[in-house]
Amino acid sequence: MTIQNAFTTGRSLITAIISKMSDIGKVQAKFIEHILMLLLSIRGKANFLQFSRYGCMNEKSYRNNFENGFDWAGLTGSLFL
Repeated sequence: MTIQNAFTTGRSLITAIISKMSDIGKVQAKFIEHILMLLLSIRGKANFLQFSRYGCMNEKSYRNNFENGFDWAGLTGSLFL
């Protein structure tokens, strides 16, 4: 019997939603999964400094990855399908 907490359940839900989207690559999918988990766990403002404080990347890495385009509306649409 496996025990799942809210963190692993949330991660599996986010992974399932992102896997429905066909137009993103593996690296971008992993980054978006990481960002969404950070947004769920950070209290207060969510900015690049907070991401680097609580995440596993440098602040500049978060800035560079956010410069790439991402279909946030498609992600929200995949959530409801």
